[in-house]
Amino acid sequence: MKKFVTGIVISSLIITALILFFYFKYNLPFEFLTAAIYAALLNIINISTAIILFNIGSKKSNKKFLILNFGGMLIRLLLLLSSIIIFIKLLNVHTIGFISVFFVFYFIYLIFEINYFRINAAKNKTFNYVE
Repeated sequence: MKKFVTGIVISSLIITALILFFYFKYNLPFEFLTAAIYAALLNIINISTAIILFNIGSKKSNKKFLILNFGGMLIRLLLLLSSIIIFIKLLNVHTIGFISVFFVFYFIYLIFEINYFRINAAKNKTFNYVE
């Protein structure tokens, strides 16, 4: 868990440094920076929820595990979609900045999430694999 959190923090710092670099180098509007912060926060909440659900579900039966993780994934995606619509329509954030930074964070955190699940499943050996 410690390596995982360290990886998330380091990748977040690198992406934040790149965003700030482009922000200052190309004189992007301030709205871009706020949109990037909103996108990063949404993704951090998303991956935190995924890890919490995985840790809770790994201690349950296989059926409850699948319900927690796949049901949680569906709920998380619906909440992300509704949050994106709210941020773009109601808060009038910089659309291109928000969506581009959101997808960068989303895919990087998705890689971390899958690796976290894979490593913990192999460590716990609580899941039955058919080889």
